[in-house]
Amino acid sequence: MINSQDKVNRLLAGLDSLVGDTFKLENGVCALCDNDGREAIVIESPDNGEMLILHSEVTNIVGEKNASFYKSILEKNFSIGEMKGCWLAVDNDAVRLCTQRTISDMDEIRFRNLVSGFINLGLEWRQKFQMLSRESMNNKPNTVSSGNRAAQARGLSSKVF
Repeated sequence: MINSQDKVNRLLAGLDSLVGDTFKLENGVCALCDNDGREAIVIESPDNGEMLILHSEVTNIVGEKNASFYKSILEKNFSIGEMKGCWLAVDNDAVRLCTQRTISDMDEIRFRNLVSGFINLGLEWRQKFQMLSRESMNNKPNTVSSGNRAAQARGLSSKVF
């Protein structure tokens, strides 16, 4: 019987000719980067596991404390058409697009299509989060209390959270 990580390494080898690089799991993980060196996709195959896990950072949330932001992330997971079988998760200071598939169901063509489709979906979600971020910055209410007007007149500002 074939080891699941050996099968994933064979599937990754099928990407070599397309991308012009060599890919293989190291400690059960392989990360592919785009031309700018940014993470495009992380592929994980736990030891003797049956599942192939794919994930990618779609936005950074360092310092994000807005509960409505986190609520909107969870609500996106119900947009089945938009999510295309994936989900969003918070991991450390990042929102990650995630999915998983059974390794035994993968052949070279399915794997190539899965990786390509997932990378494209990750790009779409990065763009959506960039737009959401710009919209939220443009739509923030400019609420300044009378006590803060004097501070603003002196060139100081206060943040609305």
